Amino acid sequence: MRLTDIRFSDLGIVVSIPLPANTVRHFQNRPQCGLLFAKSGKLRYTQDNCAFLSDETCVLFVPRGTNYSLHSAEPSLSYVINFDMSNEWIAGNSIRSFQIGDNAGILSILSEMSRLWSANTAFYRTKCLSLAYELLFDSKVEEIGRA
Repeated sequence: MRLTDIRFSDLGIVVSIPLPANTVRHFQNRPQCGLLFAKSGKLRYTQDNCAFLSDETCVLFVPRGTNYSLHSAEPSLSYVINFDMSNEWIAGNSIRSFQIGDNAGILSILSEMSRLWSANTAFYRTKCLSLAYELLFDSKVEEIGRA
């Protein structure tokens, strides 16, 4: 799967999440797919004894239904986009990590998406959906293996 294969059917939320150092969270049966971007700090996601690093150089795709945990060894700020896919069958059931080619461009788009979502103004969902596709197609990303 490539990130450009994603076909959004709905966005659930677009948020920025600050985490203090030494935070551990466990997630069971994730209700929606997610794209996770670390703006600062480093997060380690673990699924089935496989670890995935999330920092400013990569984005993680987490499929719906996934069980996983996250650990922040240092203070971090992440953007999270939760969404439904119309072509979910391509996603599989494993977390995937993608190398980011244009961090500044991605962070600009994510910041605007988060601002729009929080403002909840007219057509904010449509604008965020448009920006989500821009994020997928304008970012130079390449899948990387498991850590």
